[in-house]
Amino acid sequence: MGGYAPRALKTVCPAALDRALLGGPSTSALGTQVDTHLRVRKVIAGLIAPLVLALAIIGTRPGGEPVTRAFALFACVLAQMLYWPAALATRAVGARFSRSALPQLVLLMACFSAILSLLCSLPFVYFHLPGSSYGWHEVARDAGDQAVAGAGAFILFGVIVNGVTWVPNNRWRGP
Repeated sequence: MGGYAPRALKTVCPAALDRALLGGPSTSALGTQVDTHLRVRKVIAGLIAPLVLALAIIGTRPGGEPVTRAFALFACVLAQMLYWPAALATRAVGARFSRSALPQLVLLMACFSAILSLLCSLPFVYFHLPGSSYGWHEVARDAGDQAVAGAGAFILFGVIVNGVTWVPNNRWRGP
């Protein structure tokens, strides 16, 4: 630009101008690399976090039922199907009601996971098959398990994407 700047830019202090320019989206190669790393972390987190639900599904299988490859694959697919609607609903409701604190979002995720688990298990209880021991007690147990696993998966997703920052305890401990 050769030293030419509009009058409005000359009256702004340089530190404020730097903050204003650095606050927007980056067009440098470094900025795109950071965005790429964030996208990769989100994809990895999106694949890994629902595995907490899959482990809960595998852990609460009926007694004597072996864990086969087909069952493990089914549990992973079911975990993805149970995680994402609850996570998206948590984000939408949290944004709608201005709830952005992690404990509030985790409780929302637990509630949505339990509701989704209840809705998915109602047909199995309603069309009670002869010889099946799956009843209301097991539905409540599975809903509670999925609520805890959904909350854990939500926390794991946030940890993978955002990382963990250590906040030291600044209280005075004496001489």
